[in-house]
Amino acid sequence: MLFVNLSSKWVGQAMSLVRLNKLFDQLHKRTGIKAHPHLFRHTFATRMLQDNYLDQYVQQLLGHRSIATTKDIYSHVLDEMTLDQYLR
Repeated sequence: MLFVNLSSKWVGQAMSLVRLNKLFDQLHKRTGIKAHPHLFRHTFATRMLQDNYLDQYVQQLLGHRSIATTKDIYSHVLDEMTLDQYLR
């Protein structure tokens, strides 16, 4: 778990989606930085693909049923990697 409760009777348990979204709203108001929890998932997958992890491994970690889903969502990452390799 990445986001856990730090107070109340649910200390150490996973934050509810409602609480997590409220937390990100509060952070946005305080910092001006707009982000969302799902951004962490995309960043994680993008970094793994950039570091040449197997597509199938990333698929399993993300819980996609089909490799096509992983490739469709992250095809821009693969395209950028190909472009970077070409430019080198």
